[in-house]
Amino acid sequence: MSGRLVREVLEHAPNTLSRLELLVLVSLAESANDHTRTTYGAQSAAVVIAHRVRSTPATVRNALGALRQRALIKPIHAQAHRGQAQQYILTELHEYHRDT
Repeated sequence: MSGRLVREVLEHAPNTLSRLELLVLVSLAESANDHTRTTYGAQSAAVVIAHRVRSTPATVRNALGALRQRALIKPIHAQAHRGQAQQYILTELHEYHRDT
């Protein structure tokens, strides 16, 4: 859990994110490793995040796609216990991101 990354997201995430995109990004930041910025190794991050942000997995997948397109997260594939697992690396956010 990373309070530092959550604070970074809350202070520097772009103003143009939708509320759901911001909630998804905060959820990713909250579960991220503070040093590697890597988050989620579960089979379906969308299901876990959907539960946390009170949404549906499909809607969360759309928000994850939007965050990937904006280069705020980068998907990586890691070998899981039972196959492929989706993980994400959070982009380091700075003050100039807020106005984009």
